[in-house]
Amino acid sequence: MSGIKRARESGNLYRRANKHMKLDTMEKDAQDSSSIKTVLNPEHFLHDEYESIEADLEQTLESDKPMQSEAFQEEIADVQDYFIDDDFDDDDDEPENFKSAENIPIIDGIRYWALSTNATYRSINMILKLFKRSNVRVPATAKTLLKIERNQSVNKITEISGGHFWYNGFKKCLLNYFRDAECSSSLLSLTVSIDGLPLHNNSNMQFWPILFKVHELPQAPVMTAAIFCGTKKPQNIDEYLNPMVEELNELIKNGLTIHGSRVKVKLRAIVADTPARAFIKGVIGHNGYEGCLKCTAPGKFYKSMTFPGLHAPKRTDKAFRSNAYSNHCKAVTPLLKLDEFDIIEDIIVADKLHLIDLGVHKRLVLGWRNGSLGRKRLTDVQIDQICAALQQIPLPSEIHRKIRPLKYAHYWKGSESATFLNYVGFVVLKPHLPDDVYKHYMLLFCAVTLLSSNVYKDKWQLAGQLLDKFVADYGKVYHEKYIGSNVHNLQHVYEEVQKLGPLPSISTYPFENHLYHLKKLLRSGWKELQQAINRLTELDEFHVAKKTPKTRFPRVSKRGNTITVFIHEDFVMQNTFKNSWFLTKDDRIFKFEDVNDANNLSGREVKLKGLAFDDPFESSVLNISKGCSTTLTKSCKDVSIEHIKCKLVAVPTSKKNEIIFVPLLHTLEE
Repeated sequence: MSGIKRARESGNLYRRANKHMKLDTMEKDAQDSSSIKTVLNPEHFLHDEYESIEADLEQTLESDKPMQSEAFQEEIADVQDYFIDDDFDDDDDEPENFKSAENIPIIDGIRYWALSTNATYRSINMILKLFKRSNVRVPATAKTLLKIERNQSVNKITEISGGHFWYNGFKKCLLNYFRDAECSSSLLSLTVSIDGLPLHNNSNMQFWPILFKVHELPQAPVMTAAIFCGTKKPQNIDEYLNPMVEELNELIKNGLTIHGSRVKVKLRAIVADTPARAFIKGVIGHNGYEGCLKCTAPGKFYKSMTFPGLHAPKRTDKAFRSNAYSNHCKAVTPLLKLDEFDIIEDIIVADKLHLIDLGVHKRLVLGWRNGSLGRKRLTDVQIDQICAALQQIPLPSEIHRKIRPLKYAHYWKGSESATFLNYVGFVVLKPHLPDDVYKHYMLLFCAVTLLSSNVYKDKWQLAGQLLDKFVADYGKVYHEKYIGSNVHNLQHVYEEVQKLGPLPSISTYPFENHLYHLKKLLRSGWKELQQAINRLTELDEFHVAKKTPKTRFPRVSKRGNTITVFIHEDFVMQNTFKNSWFLTKDDRIFKFEDVNDANNLSGREVKLKGLAFDDPFESSVLNISKGCSTTLTKSCKDVSIEHIKCKLVAVPTSKKNEIIFVPLLHTLEE
């Protein structure tokens, strides 16, 4: 019998034929796939891989060949170098301001990553296993890494009317902050903020934190002294505020010992939005006939409560304590037991976020757009033109949020409204508003600008007069029925700024930012207060103050043709259009081109400039000028950084090459 016959009878022939056919098919498929592999999306396959990677991690770690520690450390160094690159990213509108990871031990580095990103315990445990597999000595679990004390949150929570309360304390927060840092001030002035924070869209659960910030230490973060958690605001104001009052009285009386030195403590002010102010003072709200916290101006009801008129008699601390305002007060507040505290003057209304940016100014913008202030609304063409003008304005990198189009103004955040008011509104609105409306708006713009910086301190009284005129003319330009509590309270702003400092120093912006991060600490809708306490405690246990070197300013960074000079924190010069303009102390405007060293910039001067406006006063009072971008000097001039007065926002107008230069307020130097 031949070999072929035997193979056919035994089946080997067919098996060999099938094998060769499969090989031919695989080769053909490989050739076909090579022609289309460039259009396949690898993320499509990675998604399926990701589904099982976590379940298979243990098996992978056991079966994989161990990585070499030296090679692993080199990879870590490469990643570290990437993340701590000091260069300013051309594609990113925000300058890099996160902390450097240099010189931090590996365990502290992992802990810093876990806390700064709010990583889950599950993610942390996965990372720790990878490090252990690479022969790096790290803690075995996330709870060991983060030094978590079991059940500590439960032991610190007390039950009060309406919910649960955790009191952390001012003293504990301050001592924890100064644990690794020296106290350079002999006085700590505390600005306290109290506000509500809704936690979920589908439930009424909310936080009512007590936050504070140290005025003498602007670099210090907002600290959390207490948190109330419930479905409503605290039902018993005494249970909620008494622990704060008792501790503050002790600190005011005895001070605080930091590293063996006695430091005085005082309560500078309490800031809050309008409903929270009324709640903690135990008075009627802004919709009541005697709703003003600062004066006895009687309310006048149209469809809502209004407060027309100026210069009503001021309320006083003495009269408040003697119950002289029976129609104003509803309950006795524990704040009356605070030492060295004026119940009228020290609970402020001049919060720029709620009073101006989200209050008066945003109401004006919406009123012009919708015609809801008794004046003819802007046409669709005008709105489109304003939106187009906003899109053409290159905002500097220090302004992190761009302004959305006017048709979305009802969604504007406070920072968007502030940017519009402080820098661009008076330019883009001028061609579209009636003269009386625009001149009235300029009163608000000029007054707010003057009150926003210590540089203009000698003109704060003028700003107060402008605000009084703004309030007095509001009824003439619009109608008396639109003079709500926010418009009325503008006449009290100057007094509080004169006592406490410029508007940014008494704003709730940093506290609102902290509330956002507090909400982001939550990982689920279960035991929210315990979660917040655990996350805050983990953060308190970790400090990098000693381990991370302080960033030195000024410093220079170069990336390709882009040159960036970090003058100081949140003040960046760059040879790009939006970041290149600055004003010198002798009132000359330059466009930054190059740098000789970290202390000397080189730029071209704007030769032709003039006033941007002359009503209610000349724009030069606010360091605002009009210039032409084509009149730059041909040669560059050297300018010392010490000679720079401020950075400028360049706002193009409808005229070709014309630019309005407006100081970036926080960069102004005396």
